[in-house]
Amino acid sequence: MYINNPKTLREGGAKEQILAEVKEMQTGCILRELDGGVSKPGMCDSFDERVATVDRQKVENRLVEMRFEATV
Repeated sequence: MYINNPKTLREGGAKEQILAEVKEMQTGCILRELDGGVSKPGMCDSFDERVATVDRQKVENRLVEMRFEATV
């Protein structure tokens, strides 16, 4: 990582902003966005179980990367 590289500084700031936004979200909202924001058939039956058993940090990181890639 090149600390003095302006592009790297912008990217780091963008990821930090996205991470701050994602950390404020509920786990269910994160999962829905990762799923494309639509309810899929059969998803409602197991969705609460899925929220309860998910590794929150892992899905936070996935969503941050997904949002970051969409901005690049």
